[in-house]
Amino acid sequence: MVNLNAAEPHFIRCLKPNGIKAASIWNPDLVTTQLRYTGMLETTRIRREGFAIRPTFADFVHRFGPLCIAYGLPANANESTCRAIMERTRLTDWQIGKSKVFLRYYHTDMLTEKQQPVQAAATDLQKCLRGFFARKVLAGAKIAKEGLSRQVDAFCSAVERNISATRDVFLACCEEDDKRPKDFWEPKWTSNDPGTAAGLYEGEKDVQTGSKAKGGGRVGRRQSIKWVEEQKEQGECDGNGLGGFAEWFAGVMSRGDAEAMLKKQPMGTFLIRVSETRFGYSLSATGDGRIKHFMVDQVKDTGKYVVVGNTHKFDSLDDLIGHHKKYALTDDGFKLVKPCPQSAANLDDFTR
Repeated sequence: MVNLNAAEPHFIRCLKPNGIKAASIWNPDLVTTQLRYTGMLETTRIRREGFAIRPTFADFVHRFGPLCIAYGLPANANESTCRAIMERTRLTDWQIGKSKVFLRYYHTDMLTEKQQPVQAAATDLQKCLRGFFARKVLAGAKIAKEGLSRQVDAFCSAVERNISATRDVFLACCEEDDKRPKDFWEPKWTSNDPGTAAGLYEGEKDVQTGSKAKGGGRVGRRQSIKWVEEQKEQGECDGNGLGGFAEWFAGVMSRGDAEAMLKKQPMGTFLIRVSETRFGYSLSATGDGRIKHFMVDQVKDTGKYVVVGNTHKFDSLDDLIGHHKKYALTDDGFKLVKPCPQSAANLDDFTR
């Protein structure tokens, strides 16, 4: 009984539509007799004459509150609120009890019908709000799409330009290589003497003095010193520096020794040295945070000096240095400023 009282039981009265237990046969007299003798007709009459629907104040306000209460305002589940709802709808023949509202069987349909405009308005509001938020999201998506489209177009244009430029350079290099002789990439030697193994870079001037180079393909320090002495005799290194050399001349030294001399010097300080591994000059200078090295060669036949990688040619090293004190040596605007102080130890072989 505890479980039964806690639930809301519903009783179903079964009626026989006919007396022969056949399908799809309806005997109205038999059905009417069953309804009369089971008391269903009397129960229905009593329910219709009385208050068949009896919701509590809370259920009634929750269902029909929007009929007289503005949306969003608190609706108190009490007698006054329920009475205001019924009076607003102008229905009659209803009663208010201590905790329930007593309604006729037709009152629910009438209240539901009066609530239809409110429900329709709520549906319209929801539709408008959903549309507003959807359009807002779509507008943001369109802006993002346009931005991505611009980025993709710019990227594709840059790729197309770079590919086109690379293709032009590649074709130009191929055409230039086709015009070169077949032995262009083969090593060139500084002398007809088969014992000489010091190789020249492309564009270098043949400066072999007649002495045989030692070291299996590498020019020795002694050969480099002798080559510089011959260059000085030709007036290539004259100046007011140590031993009658130019202030920028540092003698024969390696790349590491040049970096050690320039390490603590200000930006733009430079020197010209002679490598121990080849006949020719190298320009070393202090750049932005590092030491830069450039190979200086003499063009064959003309004897003019050129920084490898550049196309401008000069009659002398002084002209080359003077030019790059005014004009940039590299694409980043790097210029030569002043020569590095000479070291007597490096020029000792020449001044003795």
